[in-house]
Amino acid sequence: MDSMLWDLALNIGMLALIANLLTKVKFVQGLLIDRRGSLIRKTSLAVLMGMVCIFSTTSGIHLESVIVNTRVIGALTAGIIGGPYVGILAGLIGGIHRYFYDIDGFTTIACSLSTFLAGIIGAVISPYFRRGHWNMSLIFLAAAFSEGLHMIMILLISRPFDIALRTVELIAFPMILLNSVGM
Repeated sequence: MDSMLWDLALNIGMLALIANLLTKVKFVQGLLIDRRGSLIRKTSLAVLMGMVCIFSTTSGIHLESVIVNTRVIGALTAGIIGGPYVGILAGLIGGIHRYFYDIDGFTTIACSLSTFLAGIIGAVISPYFRRGHWNMSLIFLAAAFSEGLHMIMILLISRPFDIALRTVELIAFPMILLNSVGM
C-alpha cells in the first residue's frame, strides 16, 4: 500500500511538471486562455488532454490485473478547463486508449467508461469555474466522485465479483485520495 501511494504521488508530481512545462509553450497558453476558441483550438486542447490521459495510463502501476493510475486527472481537467466538447473528447480519447492498451484486462471496460465519464463530469462542472476563480473544494469533490464512480463501475461490470471487490478494496483509497489531492 505504501509503495502504491508513493508511486501514485510520483505520477501526480510528473503530471504537475508536465503541466507546468506545457503552460510555458505559447501555443498551449493560447489554447488554455481562449475558452470560446475555434473548433480546431478546442480539438487541439482535447487531444493534448487526451495525451495526458494516455501518459497516465502508460505510467500507471501494474498491480495484479489492474493499472493503478492518474488518468482521471487528464479527463476531468479537460472538461473543467475546456468545457463539454473538450472534456468529452479528451475522455473519449483516454477511454479508447485504455481499452486498447489492455484489451483483455479484468477492468478494461469499467476503466474505459469511467475515463469517458470523468470528462463528462468535468464538462458539467465547468460553468462553475472562471479564469482565476478556482473552487478547490469542488475540484477535490469532483475527482473523488469520479474515482468513486470508477470503483462502482468496476464492481458492476468486472467479473467475477469477488475479484472485483478485492481489487476495489485494494485500490480505492489510494486512487480516490491521491487523484483528488492531485487535482
